[in-house]
Amino acid sequence: MARLAELSPTTKRLLKYLPFHGMPSKNIYDPRIIKFNLARSIVANYDYIFDRFVKNAELSKFEPLIGFAMKEKNTIVEKWPFRLKLQPGQPGAQEEFDRLLSGGVSGKEIYLEWKRTRM
Repeated sequence: MARLAELSPTTKRLLKYLPFHGMPSKNIYDPRIIKFNLARSIVANYDYIFDRFVKNAELSKFEPLIGFAMKEKNTIVEKWPFRLKLQPGQPGAQEEFDRLLSGGVSGKEIYLEWKRTRM
């Protein structure tokens, strides 16, 4: 819910990519509002949610049982492949944002890599 706050860090960052020119209508079906809400997930950070999942699911306790553990650092695919890499204002940042927004990804996609810890 904090992400939805009018002046949250996510909203401030998103406004750098999708500035509103004039007041949006009160209509919830205004295309600018729909686009803004869809784009919110692209600029948000989900590390804290994933970390909470890892803790709550007690993934570290699986290693002794199955002989696999999560890698500390991915080596095959980026952990968050559809996360923005450039900051607003950097060369290519708007193009990167536009590409992710039009590509059908949410920014929440995560790839986990595992390592064998015993045979």
